Amino acid sequence: DALPISYPATLQREYYNLIRYHPEPRYPHSAKVANFTGVGVYRVHFDTAGKATRVEVLRSAGHKALDDRSIAVLLLWEAYPGKLKRADIQFVYNL
Repeated sequence: DALPISYPATLQREYYNLIRYHPEPRYPHSAKVANFTGVGVYRVHFDTAGKATRVEVLRSAGHKALDDRSIAVLLLWEAYPGKLKRADIQFVYNL
């Protein structure tokens, strides 16, 4: 893991009061070495307890390593119980 990636502040503000735990993914080492960049959009589904249960790729970041990292970290996210059923999140990977 190396550089943190960014996601738009507008999405962060939209979900700020609804998502209590939202770690950011870090660049996979193999993707950094290969100079992979991309923008991915992912839909996170939450259960009534607030736990992320699944992630859909709405728009691939263009590289499996970036999408896999995004999905893995989004499955760690937690919303406040009963506050959010799903959220569309964009991650921007650039070196």
